[in-house]
Amino acid sequence: MKAFHWILAVSLLAGVPAFVSADVLILKDGKTVTGEFRDGDRDSITFVVEGKEQKYWHSEINSITFTPQPAASAPAAPIAAPTYAAGRSQPLQSAASTATRPPQQMGVTVPAGTLITIRMIDPVDSSVNQIGETFRASLDEPLVINGKTIASRGADVTVRLTEVAEAGRIQGRSELTLVLLDITIDGYRREITTSQVSEAGASRGRQTATRVGVGAALGAAIGAIAGGGKGAATGAAAGAGAGTAIQVLTRGEKVQIPSESRLEFTLANPLYL
Repeated sequence: MKAFHWILAVSLLAGVPAFVSADVLILKDGKTVTGEFRDGDRDSITFVVEGKEQKYWHSEINSITFTPQPAASAPAAPIAAPTYAAGRSQPLQSAASTATRPPQQMGVTVPAGTLITIRMIDPVDSSVNQIGETFRASLDEPLVINGKTIASRGADVTVRLTEVAEAGRIQGRSELTLVLLDITIDGYRREITTSQVSEAGASRGRQTATRVGVGAALGAAIGAIAGGGKGAATGAAAGAGAGTAIQVLTRGEKVQIPSESRLEFTLANPLYL
């Protein structure tokens, strides 16, 4: 009896309420009774088995196990209202939904040697800009392959400054060297490899148009002549006889490529779309 009282006391100290469900009563004769403990006194306990109350004397009980009822689940946290940016009527998209998707394959190859004609949006100045800076430009002529327009006129283009040579380094002239970095096709930026285009200021010796550092296979080098005391010079032929409409402003040893200047680049490697 003392053992039973000890088991019952431990159960109560453990926080088991007086009315608990799915309790297990093991009798000394080996019988197991599953039910609900209802109450008890110094001599007996009352168990509810299959809806009926049954009394068991302490002398016939070996042990009793109380199974606590599951704790009441905490109320669900309120769902936060969707966040809206100022002036928007639609919820902001998640980072996953706005992640950049890979561009769809077009099944088109732009071959090496293709001329890409652009028009500068940002100006470039040898006295201000540094190597590695990028500049905005736009496609000045549509890129057409096998009768199909791959990129329309006005498509976004990025140009990078790769070299700034001060006067005296190359036949006494200042020079800018640009490469085409990427072009936006079908809404995606496509990195490309092109020839270099070099813009040279007036030579301290003969003022002639000269290709500097690149050949026809690598692309165009456009020399600028400051003739007749004018502050501007018309660009010479670029690449393998390809004409350009660029003007390069020269002031002493400074070279500038103004906004709206027209440049031609040659695609060095095939572009697979």
